[in-house]
Amino acid sequence: MKRCRLMIIFRSRLAVALRGMADSLERKEFGQRLQELEVFDDIHNVEVIYRRRDVLVEIAERADRVMEEKRLYLLSDLTLKKLAREVGSNRTYMSRAIHLVRGMGFRQYVNLFRLKHARELCSGGYPSSLEVALKSGFADIRTFNKATAENYRQMGEELSDL
Repeated sequence: MKRCRLMIIFRSRLAVALRGMADSLERKEFGQRLQELEVFDDIHNVEVIYRRRDVLVEIAERADRVMEEKRLYLLSDLTLKKLAREVGSNRTYMSRAIHLVRGMGFRQYVNLFRLKHARELCSGGYPSSLEVALKSGFADIRTFNKATAENYRQMGEELSDL
């Protein structure tokens, strides 16, 4: 029992030491543009992953451009993998870029584009909420209402008022 306990303490100390070494090496090479993304510290593996933050910013900006230009948000079956493929990245980096740079999850990110489109449709005279929802890429009216409530009504605004 003590031997196992010492091993865990050793691995924790090793993780701290490795984190410090990686931090000093990486910062010398890339300056202050780094962000620690993940630290895996378990019995079998100790790993610190650093990525250049500007790479994630670039991926997020490409995602914004692709979403606007190709109007991918209109696809009700849009997935993180499909967006990543269009951007020229992979699912992991795409997810990290949206989360760390935009500060939200994938569904929230896509729904912001869809709600912007819905707002444009409302100003164009579409009377039916169902029609607006479906033409904006939402799978159904329930998802549209939920996204609208989360993004607009909590601020005391209605979608048609915007």
